[in-house]
Amino acid sequence: MERIKEMNNMIKESVKKQDDFIKSILSYSQNENLPSSIEEIQFEVVIENVLHELSNMPNKSDIDIRLNITGETLFHGDPVRLMIIFKNLIGNAIKYYDSRKDSFLSIDINKNSDEAKIVIEDNGVGIRKEHLESIFDMFYRGNESSDGSGLGLYIVKETIDKLGGSISISSDFGKGTKFAFNIPNAIILRVE
Repeated sequence: MERIKEMNNMIKESVKKQDDFIKSILSYSQNENLPSSIEEIQFEVVIENVLHELSNMPNKSDIDIRLNITGETLFHGDPVRLMIIFKNLIGNAIKYYDSRKDSFLSIDINKNSDEAKIVIEDNGVGIRKEHLESIFDMFYRGNESSDGSGLGLYIVKETIDKLGGSISISSDFGKGTKFAFNIPNAIILRVE
């Protein structure tokens, strides 16, 4: 009976990995093939929707998630692509949290008429320095315990590039990771 349970768990884990891989491929395809859609972005709503989508992730409730949005300027951008970026970065922070700490995930968004500057920082397990140079490469896994497809951060970088932004990473293994990126404000001027 114990062997059946073990086999069942292995099957479930394998199906979950395949499901994650398919979702990554779909995100990549969306980014590559969908035409840009420019709308007014309410970052609070975007983050709320992402957190709702990630609500079933193990350990999410163990992390203190802090959101700070500054700037009164209206911001316009592509909501689908912003969801892809935030879902991957926030999902990674939840997945690689450190259970030995009072875990936090800080999301700081500062928007102005030119761009949104966004910093997502956690105190999770972090990434070893030797992995940082390749972290945005396709199929690269920056953590020995990673069971992901190695597409998440590649998709994040490609999506930010498509939006005309840039991204950087800093991380200390055992201390946490910080992603800083900017997205141009795509305000549409309409002639009436």
